[in-house]
Amino acid sequence: MESTAQNNHRKAFALFAVLILAILYKQSVWDPFFLPSRTRTPAVSDQSTQTASVPASAPATSGSSPTSQSASIETSAEPGAPVVGAAANSGMPTDAAIERGGFITLATDDIVLRISLLGGRISEYLMVNYFESLSDSANMLNLVHHQEPEPLPLGVYSGGVNDAFVQYSIVGDNLNEVVTIEGDEQAQIVLSGLLPDGRTITKAISVSGQGYMVDVQVELSAPAADGSKLQVEWTKLISEEESSLLDPYNVTGFTWYDDQKANRKPVAEMETDSLPLGEVRWASVSNKYFTTSLISPDSKSQARVLKNERDYKMRMAGSASDGTFRVFAGPKSLEILENAGYELDRNIDFGWTGFVAAPLLSLLHFFYNLIGNYGLAIVLLTILVKLVLYPLNAASFKQMRAMQDLQPEVKRLRETVKDKQQQQLELMALYKKRNVNPLGGCLPMLVQMPIFIGLYVALLLAVELRHAPFALWVHDLSVKERLMVGDIGIPVMVILMVISMLVQQWTTPSSADPAQKKMMMVMPLVFGFIFVNFPAGLTLYWLTNNLLSIAQQQALYKGGSSLSIKVTLATSVALFGFFSLLVAIS
Repeated sequence: MESTAQNNHRKAFALFAVLILAILYKQSVWDPFFLPSRTRTPAVSDQSTQTASVPASAPATSGSSPTSQSASIETSAEPGAPVVGAAANSGMPTDAAIERGGFITLATDDIVLRISLLGGRISEYLMVNYFESLSDSANMLNLVHHQEPEPLPLGVYSGGVNDAFVQYSIVGDNLNEVVTIEGDEQAQIVLSGLLPDGRTITKAISVSGQGYMVDVQVELSAPAADGSKLQVEWTKLISEEESSLLDPYNVTGFTWYDDQKANRKPVAEMETDSLPLGEVRWASVSNKYFTTSLISPDSKSQARVLKNERDYKMRMAGSASDGTFRVFAGPKSLEILENAGYELDRNIDFGWTGFVAAPLLSLLHFFYNLIGNYGLAIVLLTILVKLVLYPLNAASFKQMRAMQDLQPEVKRLRETVKDKQQQQLELMALYKKRNVNPLGGCLPMLVQMPIFIGLYVALLLAVELRHAPFALWVHDLSVKERLMVGDIGIPVMVILMVISMLVQQWTTPSSADPAQKKMMMVMPLVFGFIFVNFPAGLTLYWLTNNLLSIAQQQALYKGGSSLSIKVTLATSVALFGFFSLLVAIS
């Protein structure tokens, strides 16, 4: 009979493997397929044919349009019959009417804002440093997705009317269609017009030469007759495309922060057409890599989310006659969001792994700034994590090796002592005498699980890996890796990862019998099946980690800790040098 201690050791090791597989399976397969309300969510479309070019616009004129339409602040419906220049079944102007109204463009180092003078709204928000796709680097990513009859973002609502049909004029002498600023320069465009009820509205839009923050100030000549507060709106069209089954983090949803905690709601979980958010510092709509936040910079403000089919609207209130707001629309980069202030980094949902994932992501940025390649930064980060965890890995290996060496004595004891209770007492005495902990080989691995999961989450959420090349055929670390041979894509790194896991599993000391050891060899194949569609950056991490583990374990087996640390360092240098060579020749 096998001892209880050996059974416990085997169960603990199996539990560790099952936990890792369960987490990956839950996030990659179970949640997306069986919990569509949380993961099979329409994603923000990352495709657009918008460019930064500015077509000729009509000259700006002051005053309001001859026709207008009232708009309710508390509901998404826009009541009333269609008017001249309005899209069918909507109180919003047509795209053709907006084109006729003219535009003014603010261009900075990081963004290009195209502002329509009819409505004073943003028709394009182009990201200078981000592109629609890797193969279309001439086409900047546009964060404004619009289709008739829905409104453009940055509308103002007050007392049952809105500025959709207000023909704004530009205040001041700056009448250039394109205003370009750089670096620390500042630019402000002041628009003025008349609301349908006769009140004057002034909308000032300010930007800096760098960054993703837009300041918006709205002033009304008088408060609304009903005493209601004005509200600023940001709209987001959600496409019908679904998030990837193997990428549960690609979920479109809302986040709002009340100066204490961040609350979240995926769009698929919105059961009504109106979602009150209460008093908040900011409210955001985000997908995996990009976010747009409406911010109340001075004090918390009332906010809500409205839904009209696939068009979602965030509204934030000011006072009865004015309001100061900020809009952050940009990448969900931890560094950029932290520098923007207002705790905007809470837009990134690390889950319970945040205490590990956030520091690891910061280290990844630090290494990239040193070496200029995110693939090499991942390798360097993996090496650092491996060195920090070396004492735990060495302790785990030592205990597993001790259990393996003890097996002949354990076998003799089981053969000579037939009474099970006495057998257990004798085994415990033997373990104590030899200073062996039956669970000592697995407990260090369990301690490492939060670090593994944190790094897994950090690499999945890192917008910096989007379109980031590594070497050879790996041109984008945020998507699955394939070496194209004709029309066939071969996941070379995944295959190498599975082979390395098989070698590692085969060379790891174990007290399990040969049949059970062969069963454990199936686990690398399961991991390969899961990783085949994972981002290349995550596969690179896992492959590097496995290669270091194999070298480390073999050195521990042959020469103990003193040899192992030397071999670990030498292997780390060799791996980094090899990957650097691949980058150099690419």
